[in-house]
Amino acid sequence: MTKRAELEKSNHIHGNRLRKQFNVSVQEILQDLAIATGADRAILFEFSNGTTNLVGLPFLYMTAAAEVAAPGLPLISERHQRLNTSLVAQFLIKLEQNGTLFINTDLPLKPEHTMMKNIMERANMKSALFCSIQGLDEAIGFLVIMTTANSGNMLDLTDSVLATNKAVQQISSMINYDEIEERERKNKKS
Repeated sequence: MTKRAELEKSNHIHGNRLRKQFNVSVQEILQDLAIATGADRAILFEFSNGTTNLVGLPFLYMTAAAEVAAPGLPLISERHQRLNTSLVAQFLIKLEQNGTLFINTDLPLKPEHTMMKNIMERANMKSALFCSIQGLDEAIGFLVIMTTANSGNMLDLTDSVLATNKAVQQISSMINYDEIEERERKNKKS
């Protein structure tokens, strides 16, 4: 086996190990968040690069990477795999600018919220809080917690924003593991 092949295999094994650890940790964070906020569902969406169009402009996708739901609610994450972000571009721009966005189906929707509401409506959403996840240089995904029409609950924004921001910070630091590993290397040298 060539050195390059050995390195690729090693990187793949390391990446898989990190992803498995990440998935378990995120599930725990989402479960704690749903309980703390009274949300019926919590979903982590991650952004990923795709192929490019004919002139070379890259596509960007979002994927529901992790989800927890209240007992009796079916998981919906399988419906939200590799969605082209151009469908909700205005919403994502507003989310990145504001950090958080709240949608309540009882209130009139802003135009940029309409497409995201349509996507989430299949989950029987009543209210939802979206929180952007920032990477080192740009948004790398978002977290959404929601209540459903079945439960009749509404998110308490004050408590939900605080709890969601805490969860986002935990997830962001896990996603930016390269930065964390670099800090650990520097600390070991000190």
